[in-house]
Amino acid sequence: MKIRGKRFIVIGLAKSGVAVARTLARRGGRVTVYDQKAEEQLGKALAELAAFDVKKVLGEELTIKPGEYDLAVVSPGVSMDAEVVRRVIEAGTPVIGEIELAYHLKNDAVEIVAITGTNGKTTTTAFVAEILGKSGVNTAACGNIGVPLISVIDEIEHGVVSVEVSSFQLETIREFHPRVAAVLNITPDHLDRHGTMEQYVEAKAKILSNQGPDDFSVLNYEDAWVRRLKTEAKS
Repeated sequence: MKIRGKRFIVIGLAKSGVAVARTLARRGGRVTVYDQKAEEQLGKALAELAAFDVKKVLGEELTIKPGEYDLAVVSPGVSMDAEVVRRVIEAGTPVIGEIELAYHLKNDAVEIVAITGTNGKTTTTAFVAEILGKSGVNTAACGNIGVPLISVIDEIEHGVVSVEVSSFQLETIREFHPRVAAVLNITPDHLDRHGTMEQYVEAKAKILSNQGPDDFSVLNYEDAWVRRLKTEAKS
């Protein structure tokens, strides 16, 4: 993916949004960041961006014209149904999330183990990275665990990263393709955002959507919702 000279808008200045803005700016992108919070509420985030040439639109409604940006990167805390995202889409701007962007920017020699589930995914992500590291594999635990995937892609040129992915992050993937994908369990959660249990399961199932016969899926057979996903797995 070409970054230099392209125009990006990063929506949401939580941890992943800040990491995205830094990476894009470092690679020569023309970056605008947007957050509905006012500047005085974003002290830590803005301090992390102080060294970068980033335009800021804060504490106001976002107005966007067709063709104004080449790509929008939405933080996982911002729903795809949010008014600001709807305006971006209506302007014809493609929308992805942080893990999708990181996937396109990573070195081809870096493989991904992606782990999702309602419970236990942080522990499992850390455990997988520990096993890989003890086995001599160049690795990192990242993603929803608290270290954005995009923060480690410049540091790891080869190896296997263990990535915790949430349903919010999976909503915005297009080509994100883990070599190994694990679904630990699915119980009712985040239904205020996903609407129904079926839509929540559909979001989780996207972790399998770009895998092929040379990949691996690990599904918890004892979980009825997860067991149904075997029909979705092409690995």
